[in-house]
Amino acid sequence: MPIQNPLDISPLPFTALEFQAMPKARCVSCQEYVPLQLLGLHVKTCIQSKVKVETHCDDDIINLDDEVASGDVQPSHLESKVACPLCSQLFTKDDIYVHASVCGESNTNEGDADISEDTDEHFGSVSDILRSLEKKVDTSRSFNINVTREDLFQRGLKQWARQKQASPKNLLRVSFIGENGIDQGALRKEFLTEMVCGIEARFFEGDGERGKNIKYSICDYQDNSFKTCGEIFATSLVQGGPAPNFLTRWCYHFLCHGEMDKDVGVLEVTDQDIKNLMTECHRFACTGEADPDLEPAA
Repeated sequence: MPIQNPLDISPLPFTALEFQAMPKARCVSCQEYVPLQLLGLHVKTCIQSKVKVETHCDDDIINLDDEVASGDVQPSHLESKVACPLCSQLFTKDDIYVHASVCGESNTNEGDADISEDTDEHFGSVSDILRSLEKKVDTSRSFNINVTREDLFQRGLKQWARQKQASPKNLLRVSFIGENGIDQGALRKEFLTEMVCGIEARFFEGDGERGKNIKYSICDYQDNSFKTCGEIFATSLVQGGPAPNFLTRWCYHFLCHGEMDKDVGVLEVTDQDIKNLMTECHRFACTGEADPDLEPAA
C-alpha cells in the first residue's frame, strides 16, 4: 500500500526517550547536554549557527555604519577620527594627543588606588585570606572537566593537564558522563575531594601522624604532574574543595615561603637512609663518636 501521509524526517530532540539510556556530554559552545554518539554532529551545527549569528551581527553593524555615512556626517570626517587606545573613544587627530595624556593619568591614578586598597587590606586569619582569594576567581571564564566515576582520579588528572584554561583563577565546572546533573558547586566539590584524596595516595608517603612527604619521582617531575597537583590544591582551596591537610610541617613551609626549613626533625623524614644519616649526625654532634657500623671501610 502506498504511503499516504508525509513522513516526518526531522531529527529527534536530545530529550527524547530514545536518547535517555545514552551517555551524555556537555557542549562547550551552548552548554547543552548532548548524547555522546551525536556530539560530533551537534558541534558542527552549533558552530555553523554561531557563525551565522556573528555574520548577522556584523551585517547589522555595517548597515548602521552605512546609515551614518549616508547622513549629514561625511565619510571623510569619520575616517579622520582615531580611537583612543585606552578608552576606545573616537577623537580627531588633533585632539587625540591631549585626550590620551589625560586618559592615561586618570587610569594610572585608578590603578594606584586599587593597588593601595589591596595593600591596605589586613587579614586576621587564614579564613580571611581564603575568602579574599575566592573573590578573585573570574566566574566569566571557566574550564570544563568531563569524567566518569570509574577511575575518576586518573582520568581527571589527565584531563586537567590537557586543559589550557585550567587555573585556580578560572571557574571549574564538572560533569559526570552518563549523568544529567548541572554543576552548581556540589559536583565540583565532589570532584575536588576525590582528586585531593587521590593525590595523597599517589604522590605522598608517610604514616600520616606527623604529615606526609611528597614522593621522589623524576618521571612525575618531567611530566609536570607535581605542577598539576599544585593547581588542583589551589583550586580546591578557593573554590569550595577540601584542604590538603596531610602535609608535613616542612613541606607546608616550603610551599608557603619557597625556602627549605633547616630545622626538620628526624620523625618528619620518611626516607630510611636519610633518617639514619640524620640520626648519626645528631649522635656525633652530642657525643663526638660515630657509629662504627656506618663508617666507611679503610
